Amino acid sequence: MQDLKMIDFVGVDKEWNLYMTDGVIKERAVENIVSISKDILQKTNWTAEDTELVVPHQTGNAILHESSEKLNIPVSKLFQEVQKYYGNVSGTSIPMSFSMLHHEKRLKPGMKILSPTAGVGGTFGAFSYIVPEQTKSIN
Repeated sequence: MQDLKMIDFVGVDKEWNLYMTDGVIKERAVENIVSISKDILQKTNWTAEDTELVVPHQTGNAILHESSEKLNIPVSKLFQEVQKYYGNVSGTSIPMSFSMLHHEKRLKPGMKILSPTAGVGGTFGAFSYIVPEQTKSIN
């Protein structure tokens, strides 16, 4: 999805300079993450308590922690190790997170994971994932 309310607050000018209004970006990102996450939780019939882990695409703690609070999901359920160790890796944050979780053997069968996304350009979305009972490793 795309948040067109952000169109005037982020972009590139005639000289190819990036501009953005940070406060508006944060406000909209929080609203979008919360909204899309609630939608996914409703569609899956999960509650905040059912969600065992949140694997986000977003690097900003201010955005993620506020979103987590508004969703009544403890910050301790946020998987932010990719952001912590590698910084902003753009669209690879979610696949890298799942790879790290897999290699650290932290993915347990039946585990319910919520994965919300928000990009600075106003795009956002989310998906839910239940870790399968059996997985195959590709070496």
